[in-house]
Amino acid sequence: MLMKYRLGVYLLLAAGMAIVAAPLQGQSLPAPAPPVKPATRPAPAPATGPALATQPATIMTATDLKSRSYIDEKVLWTRSTTPLAPGDLRRAGQALAWFVSPANWWALGAAMVDSVRRSPLWAGLAALAIAALLMLRRRLITQVRLLGKQANQYGQGAMLRGIQALALTVLAALAWPAALLAAGWALVCGGEEGAFTLAVGSGLMMAAAGWLPIAVVVGMCRKEGLGEAFFHWPTGAMRRKVRSLRWLVAAEMPLLFIAASLQCQPVIEYRESLGRIACAALLVVFGAYVAWMFWPGGRMVIEVLGRRRGGWLYRFRMVWYPLAVLVPLWLAGAAAMGYYYTTLRLSGRLLVQLWVIIALVVLQALLRRWFTIGAVRLARARQSEPPSGEAPGRGAQSARESQLPSVSEAAAQVRQFADYVVAALTLLGLWLVWSDVLPALRVLRDITLWKVGSGPSAISVNLADAAIAVVVIVLTVIASKNIPGILEVTLLRRLHTEAGASYAINALARYAIAVLGFIVAAQAIGINWGHVQWLIAGVSVGLGFGLQEIFGNFISGLILLFERPIRVGDIVTVGEVTGTVTQIRIRATTILDMDRKELVVPNKEFITGRLVNWTLSDTILRVVIPVGIAYGSDTRLARQVLLKVAADNPRILQTPPPQAMFLSFGDNSLNFELRAFVGSFDHFMGVRDDLHMAINDAFGQARIEIAFPQRDIHIRSIDVPLTINQSPKGPQNEPKS
Repeated sequence: MLMKYRLGVYLLLAAGMAIVAAPLQGQSLPAPAPPVKPATRPAPAPATGPALATQPATIMTATDLKSRSYIDEKVLWTRSTTPLAPGDLRRAGQALAWFVSPANWWALGAAMVDSVRRSPLWAGLAALAIAALLMLRRRLITQVRLLGKQANQYGQGAMLRGIQALALTVLAALAWPAALLAAGWALVCGGEEGAFTLAVGSGLMMAAAGWLPIAVVVGMCRKEGLGEAFFHWPTGAMRRKVRSLRWLVAAEMPLLFIAASLQCQPVIEYRESLGRIACAALLVVFGAYVAWMFWPGGRMVIEVLGRRRGGWLYRFRMVWYPLAVLVPLWLAGAAAMGYYYTTLRLSGRLLVQLWVIIALVVLQALLRRWFTIGAVRLARARQSEPPSGEAPGRGAQSARESQLPSVSEAAAQVRQFADYVVAALTLLGLWLVWSDVLPALRVLRDITLWKVGSGPSAISVNLADAAIAVVVIVLTVIASKNIPGILEVTLLRRLHTEAGASYAINALARYAIAVLGFIVAAQAIGINWGHVQWLIAGVSVGLGFGLQEIFGNFISGLILLFERPIRVGDIVTVGEVTGTVTQIRIRATTILDMDRKELVVPNKEFITGRLVNWTLSDTILRVVIPVGIAYGSDTRLARQVLLKVAADNPRILQTPPPQAMFLSFGDNSLNFELRAFVGSFDHFMGVRDDLHMAINDAFGQARIEIAFPQRDIHIRSIDVPLTINQSPKGPQNEPKS
């Protein structure tokens, strides 16, 4: 259905390229005019606060760089202006009068017209793109709803439909922010030098940057939209969030526009009066919104986080909730107390962090949907396979599959892994956003724990490196623990590998992740091959003698995984032990015998000793039933009876056909042997029991006597006369008790 709107999509792409290419015309952002020193207010101290941004760029020496680094760490906690006082209200009134002056707005309109005349092509393409977005907005929302009706169809293209719905949601949310961005860009880059024009243009661009993430969230939470249809977010919570976010936009965007506009104009009085008041009000409104929306006992938290009461967000809600509320309020108070530069720097990082959080929430939802699709397809693939009684050799295969993660286990593992990945990316995003701003985070780099090496080439390991190593180890443990389910859902399902091969791939993947994580963690704390090669060489010699058997079992375990003479689920005989292979570990292999006892066999026994694998390449086994009949019996009839017994058993294969053979003349019997084949070791003992019972019944009906050992007794001497009574056979002549 998107083909109906391909012309509009092409126009959007062309206009987007035009907007991106606009800076390549040689236009640049004009430098702001020098600050105007007010007569009634002393100028702020040099090299502090926003005045740093107006200093000309110079070539800095190493000493200058150290000084600049020191200033960057200290300037955040230095007051950039005086606290708010009653006189600031009068200056705020002057700033408001300047901001709403009709003359300034007439000049702004003239500047906009002049900007369009300077670049008519780019302006036309931008206007065309915005008009297309506004006209197609309803159709894009309708298309998202149509895709949402197919969200529960997990066939081919299920993930692509989710990505398409996300792209359409972003396009639908882009209309009004794109209009503000285009207008602000035209004013800033139009070539006009007016302070009001540059201020309003910068304010419009900042308002667009703040509006876009909120518009995207509103689009995802719309009825039958991306969140409800594809991500399965709680419906009631999304409805309340949409209403509250629309209220937030109406309250926040004017304040953000005013604060950003006054920050980009040259009059310091206006910036530190009305601009500061608008910024503080903006932060207070945002803090109040967070306090109301995410109240720990409110319906929002209960519906969204209450479904997973064991999750970290729910368990630590009394930790992150006060921080999320108090940080904006603290920044507002800091601005009022004169730390306006600190407030501006940290507020900008809060906006970036908002973008990061929204992106991570969407990424987590997409990962969960991807893994859910894989789990559903895995369940369907396993259900479509024939049961164990329908095909030869399925018994061992079922035993192997029992060692693989079930569908529910695989789904749980991949969901847990997705949550851990998003949590790790969240911590990484927090570090990248705030590490250059907060000295409390950068101080970790200044705490040296130890040094590796000596002289000029010595490597200093600080607390940040140790923290990175700990994070790498934790992620390695998490990844190696959840890799079976991830591979089963994402890769092995598509390769159609056997269960034994899947187990080997999972084991090798776990080993590879463990080795890689160990290497990365070692590198983080300054340990590399050049520092430990001689130590490893010496230790390896000692281990070769002292732990020879352990190393032999380790290498044998790797050979078992690569060469695969045994697999999980195989029936093997090692020495006098026969059982099913349940686990192949790095040192030993576990075998479950017929008595349900688990035997731990060193891997070396499978490589150097004699091994019988009953199900390696062919699960068909031969059952041999020896039977002896009395002399004088009809041998041809006995053969026919044996073949009929084999043919009547449903678990005996007809190819190869059963055989009944007259082997020899024994001392007490005519020796026959019935040879038949079964499709699995699971049927081996049961078929033997069935054949024994059936042969006994069939020989009794055919009056074929099963021979038993006979002995002749020779009496050489006796002192007492013997009396021999002969009586006819039969139960009626048996003695009565």
